Amino acid sequence: INNDPRHLPLAVEANDNSALTRSVVEALRNTTYFEVIAVVEAPGEGERLVESGKAQFVVTIPAGFTRDLVRGARPQLLVTADATDPSATGNAISAIAQAVSAGLAHDLTGPLARGGSGMAEAGPVDVVVHRSYNPEGITSHNTVPGVLAIILSMSMVMVTSLAVTREVEQGTMENLLATPLRPFEVMVGKIVPYFLIGMVQ
Repeated sequence: INNDPRHLPLAVEANDNSALTRSVVEALRNTTYFEVIAVVEAPGEGERLVESGKAQFVVTIPAGFTRDLVRGARPQLLVTADATDPSATGNAISAIAQAVSAGLAHDLTGPLARGGSGMAEAGPVDVVVHRSYNPEGITSHNTVPGVLAIILSMSMVMVTSLAVTREVEQGTMENLLATPLRPFEVMVGKIVPYFLIGMVQ
């Protein structure tokens, strides 16, 4: 289980094509949390990539992004995340604001760094996160099915192996193998009942 995965697929919906937009894209790429798979310009195209499962994140850069940055108006960046596995996306989401601020710091220098009151502390942009498919961030939806599969597979393997071992210890395995059944069929006959029990559980 990896709670800090890297190179997660990310798409950027760039409604403002400028040098500052490219700085944001490169800053996200340099975090190693994200693998920028597409930079699209059509409205809604990023959302469709998340819906189809091709991207786990989409960062929407609004129109007038550069103008608002230069004016110190703290434009909003919308981050839409596929949060079906919140433990995997949590660290990546928290890294976005810091990465964007660090990337824009190289461009917002001199007169562009004035930014207005509180901008230096809050960052040059306002990152708004929208968690799709699991807005409450409930981790049990993702972990419980996996834990159930592990427990059932382990218990079924153990019970089946004990049953076969018991046959050998009691000396009845030789009787079973002396029947017209082939060894493969004997093993299937021993495994199927426990498989059905596992399905009921």
